[in-house]
Amino acid sequence: MTDIKLLAKRETQNAVYYDSVNGVAGTAWPIGTAFLPVNNEANLRTIVAARNASYIFISGALSITSSWPTNRDYVFEGKNHKNDNITSQVTIVGPGLDVTRITFRNVYFETTSSMLIGLGPILEECIIGNVGISASIDSDIRYAKNCLIQGQVFLNIGFLENCVFTDEYNYSPQLSVQGGNFVVINCRIGGGRGNDNGQLIIGDNVNGILDLYGGQIVFLATCTGTVTVSGTCDILDQSAGGVTIIDRRNRPRAEVAVNITAILAAETNVFNLAVATIHYNVDTLILKSADPGANNVTVRLYQLVNGASTLIKTFTITTVNFATYFTLMDMFGVPHLAGDNIRITVQATAGGPYVVVGSYCFRSA
Repeated sequence: MTDIKLLAKRETQNAVYYDSVNGVAGTAWPIGTAFLPVNNEANLRTIVAARNASYIFISGALSITSSWPTNRDYVFEGKNHKNDNITSQVTIVGPGLDVTRITFRNVYFETTSSMLIGLGPILEECIIGNVGISASIDSDIRYAKNCLIQGQVFLNIGFLENCVFTDEYNYSPQLSVQGGNFVVINCRIGGGRGNDNGQLIIGDNVNGILDLYGGQIVFLATCTGTVTVSGTCDILDQSAGGVTIIDRRNRPRAEVAVNITAILAAETNVFNLAVATIHYNVDTLILKSADPGANNVTVRLYQLVNGASTLIKTFTITTVNFATYFTLMDMFGVPHLAGDNIRITVQATAGGPYVVVGSYCFRSA
């Protein structure tokens, strides 16, 4: 489609044009058209209302200083951006603005000294800077799709899809959630220039879903709440139990070291994978016991049978074989384990305690 046809199509959509650099002030026709854009928000509002317009094409910087009417939907579309070179910027300024009925597309979007009220805007193919001011002055993003997020985003509620969190500009993006819920689906953490070494810093109260690929999620010491994590990202939890993390990443974990003692009085867990609604795959297990002398160390495998944890197999470590590093295949005749409830224990038949060391790796989904 030629430029003339494209302009004609946009005019038939009753679009209004804004250009902070090359536009002019005023509200009389043809100000606000593609050939003579308006250059300030006050006149823009007047023109949009007079012409019953819903599309606003912007170039340059636009500051929104008061709420827009919520009786209709608007689209603010900027010039296309490539390689982070964006030429249109929208800044929300002023306290407690409602931009619920606005979709922002192809713009650099941020808020300054304000919080958004209502359900929040829709953001498509935008670069997102700082949104909200702090954990106590937060905002809503109703929906963000195909966006690059490089700032500190303080959310009350939000849905983010196919976005990239990047620390391209020498700081880690931050996502904080207060009092609401959020969903982050099929998003990536990038360290800038396409690498996967970035961090997403999660602060304050968090409740929601994080489906993230690449990089690392860091839960700060201030975090509380419950979050489900899926994807391939790494997790660094500094919350000391403040956050309940439901880990559904279907990926091999770092090796978990085993250093326990087998005693007579009770079974000691090597591991007990039994969080409700989570399915587990144990990829590897290696165990070695100290010499039990005249006694034995019994290794037991429990799995669900008809909804109940049931003893499936046992293996005995004796003074004859204790020097061996035993694998799953050695002990239970299988290369790996899968199920919703998997438990392996050790117990001395007498005497003890006997030190049992080793490692295991597992995945969950």
